[in-house]
Amino acid sequence: MSSLTAFVVASGGSLWGGRTFAAPPHSLAPLQAVVAHSSTPLTTDAASLWGAGGVGLRGGPVVVRIPELRRRHTPLWRRAPLVGAAAGSRAAVACAAAAGEGSPYPHPPSPALVVGINKYSHDTSVAVVDAASSTLLYASAKERHSRRKHDGGGTAALVAHALGHLPGFPEPATAAAAVVQVVVNNHHERVASLEATDRLAFGVATGALPAAYAMPGNVLGSGPGGAGLPQTEVSHHLAHAASGVWGCGAAAALVVVMDGMGEAYREMAAASAGVAVAPPGDYVHDLQLPWAPGRHGDAHELPADKGVAAAPYGCREAESAYLYTAPTGAGSVQNGTLPLPLTRFWKRWAVARAPGESPNHGFEALDGVGAAYSRVASHIFGDWNACGKVQGLAAHGVAPAVDAPAAALGGVPSWLMRGDLTAPPGSPGAFEINWPGLAAAPYPNEWDRVPSGAGAPGSAAPCTDPRWMAYTALAAVAQRDLEAVTLTLLRSLRAAAADAPGAGHLVFVGGVALNSSLVGAIHRAAIFDTVTVPPAPGDEGIALGCAAVGAARWAASRGVTAPPPPPPSRLVPFTGAAYPPAAVDATLMAYAPWVAVAHHHDSADAVAAAADVLAAGGVVAWVDGRAELGARALGGRSLLAAATSPTVRTVLNDRVKRREAFRPFAPAVRAVDTDTYFVGPGASPWMSTCVGVRPEWAHRLPAVVHADGTARVQVVEPDTGGGASGLHALLEATASRTGVGVLLNTSANTAGEPLIETPADAVELLLGAMGGVELLVLDKRVSVTLQPSGLPPPPSPPPSPDAGDDTRGTEGHGRGAAAGATGDGATPPSWSSWGTVMVRLAPGTIPFSASTVTDAAGTVSRVSLLTGPRPPPLALSGGYVAETPRPPTAVELAAELDLFVLQALAASYGGEGMEMSDLADAFEDDDEDEDEDIADLNDSDAEGGGADVEEGDHGGVLARVRAAVRRLVDLRLVVAERGG
Repeated sequence: MSSLTAFVVASGGSLWGGRTFAAPPHSLAPLQAVVAHSSTPLTTDAASLWGAGGVGLRGGPVVVRIPELRRRHTPLWRRAPLVGAAAGSRAAVACAAAAGEGSPYPHPPSPALVVGINKYSHDTSVAVVDAASSTLLYASAKERHSRRKHDGGGTAALVAHALGHLPGFPEPATAAAAVVQVVVNNHHERVASLEATDRLAFGVATGALPAAYAMPGNVLGSGPGGAGLPQTEVSHHLAHAASGVWGCGAAAALVVVMDGMGEAYREMAAASAGVAVAPPGDYVHDLQLPWAPGRHGDAHELPADKGVAAAPYGCREAESAYLYTAPTGAGSVQNGTLPLPLTRFWKRWAVARAPGESPNHGFEALDGVGAAYSRVASHIFGDWNACGKVQGLAAHGVAPAVDAPAAALGGVPSWLMRGDLTAPPGSPGAFEINWPGLAAAPYPNEWDRVPSGAGAPGSAAPCTDPRWMAYTALAAVAQRDLEAVTLTLLRSLRAAAADAPGAGHLVFVGGVALNSSLVGAIHRAAIFDTVTVPPAPGDEGIALGCAAVGAARWAASRGVTAPPPPPPSRLVPFTGAAYPPAAVDATLMAYAPWVAVAHHHDSADAVAAAADVLAAGGVVAWVDGRAELGARALGGRSLLAAATSPTVRTVLNDRVKRREAFRPFAPAVRAVDTDTYFVGPGASPWMSTCVGVRPEWAHRLPAVVHADGTARVQVVEPDTGGGASGLHALLEATASRTGVGVLLNTSANTAGEPLIETPADAVELLLGAMGGVELLVLDKRVSVTLQPSGLPPPPSPPPSPDAGDDTRGTEGHGRGAAAGATGDGATPPSWSSWGTVMVRLAPGTIPFSASTVTDAAGTVSRVSLLTGPRPPPLALSGGYVAETPRPPTAVELAAELDLFVLQALAASYGGEGMEMSDLADAFEDDDEDEDEDIADLNDSDAEGGGADVEEGDHGGVLARVRAAVRRLVDLRLVVAERGG
């Protein structure tokens, strides 16, 4: 037997834990780490050789250093759980540093991973929490990886990605072995009703369900084909509440959940009654929670009658309230049958006005606050999930008086929602929705007929289009009524809670809590002492709530109390995957034909490079570490610009984001500077609240001030962690150059896409921004800019017949001078200078398909191209493996000739490319009529028009081919390289 004292230290050198124990040498074989012996010389005799490294000792302690863990101020076991049994893994370290009697140091618990999943519905997401240490290790939404906004469905690929990117777990198998619980939610129907029966397999076999549902790793419970892990379901609002109190930092709170559609009452009632047809399996739901003292269902749950007669299409969760009390000791969270720190306080079920089989599950006819607001989004934009657009549009309209007749308002109802949600339905002053007014509202789903520049900042005159005026008025009514109804509810709940613990602290969560104007109104109303909105209040946060419920139950089942989640000051919502430098370098190599790369020696150089671009008025794509959890960019995946620029908002909306001109952008500001620029309570590190902009600064920050004089501010602390820490440094650097400490911060994505996730997504954004993004910074290590095409400039046009000889070849003559013509008798660029250019199709362009749109005269007005990814996705270790192939990339070609050039390249030499001279020859032959047809293609091209026709270029064909090649290079459909 040998004796060993081992300590684990962070790379900074602080001692963390230790233990002396006896064990045979062979039992310590997995210990493979960098060791430093403190007093006794190292020996190499066989009896004390430990591990493949052959390092041993007699007596004296061993210090095990883990240099790759660099984050400060966090106990090692909180940030890197030690698990597994394989040689070289954290298991060996855990073995050496396990708790022992008499040790003065805290000791790491064995990890117990709980996987929380929001699946099959929209905003599918996965979160992984170590229940033993209350550490959130990973959280991400499926949309970030599939590149489909609000993507739903199965989760096999996302779970695999999560287990492959957990901090402290070197292998996915190691992480999988540490999973103790899976907790899921699908608010449309019970997960078990699909997975624990033969419905899933039969649905896949018949094509009624996606094949991805049957992928290994999608069903993690004990259903047919499942992984057999313990699985629990959690009802929707309960999961929202659990995600809200995670990290809220309060000892007690009133938790209010408001969203569009929650769990069906029938699911909970059937499970509580033990109905035989109820899905099997463990199901944690509201009806199991005890009521808070003095509260009961007869008086505080609405409507009282949820039966078939009163609600033939059933009821769903709409608004809920809970009291939260933080656990204080082992077993202290035992509430009835549930080990959760929540009790029921009040609940309102929305009566469904349409069957669940209706389109979108009858959502637009649901009798709830969030559903009514979403109905307005559907009416204006044709998208129930466009509530953020409705909020932004509301500032451009004026809500009429509530008693104004609709006929005088162009059909816009004067009110949509009113009354007290806590009053019994039908009683005086009770909540009601103006369904007739909604049904009669004008111009349903005609946003595409609104002038494209409506609401743009700096417009010479307000838009008078009748649709614009109706939509802005309708949005203003919806926003006004949302705020009025919600504030009435919160005042009622606050009064009812009286002096209950936590009554003065509001945790607001659910999809409605994404409305930052509403959150600002709640702060200004001063109903509560403090208001907390988590970084991911919507359904993307459901997975975290599921994991939190599972972690609480796991701890209670063992009679232990895990450490509390981090307080808000330490809550870091940067929980996506970390992409190593090798992945970044491989990505940049794949995109080498289009980008130029600069490596930085340290992060300060990268910050300085970005600050220089921002100070000059440019746009920077900022990718720093792990991606944010939630809908808003916080410095991990951001587009940044100077808030003082009067034009950058138009550049971002038109060229980069390609979205509606009226939509605002948010500012980021250092915490110490917040009061300098903004006024009002509630400014948040998570962009949760709209506050006022100080009048003396409103005109100086045009890029981030909305039409109503507010801004959705992100307050950045220097030690927030994740991408926000780098953002703070960038704010400081920019302020030192411009004197203004505010930056525009918006999500790094284009219209209809989610936030970017991977380095490849970031490069695609740079290349697809049409020059609107000047610089991409990756992990404060690499700066990326667009690579010049390397194509020769267009030649100077020939002189006009009446021009003198002195005009030939001189500077300043025509377009050619600006494009590179030279003076002093030098020969201007000509077709011969293009003859050495090799043109080939870019990776991923083939196969492609195209369609054309013609006008009434038969002229081609638009050419749409569908191609594969460019370049194809990299096969990086641990990368997301899509359940289905990504959809083709849609590209709008500028001219029909562009398509002809692509087809010629696809048919040439097996697709290996052509010299430009050969490519030109492909469009020139002895058929004059054909030449003229090609020359006539899209005479309005921005480049290569008739003015650039060279001698011998019959009909300008060569000039047009040059122009087409330039366009295709810009679109990354072809690669052009100089030869010779």
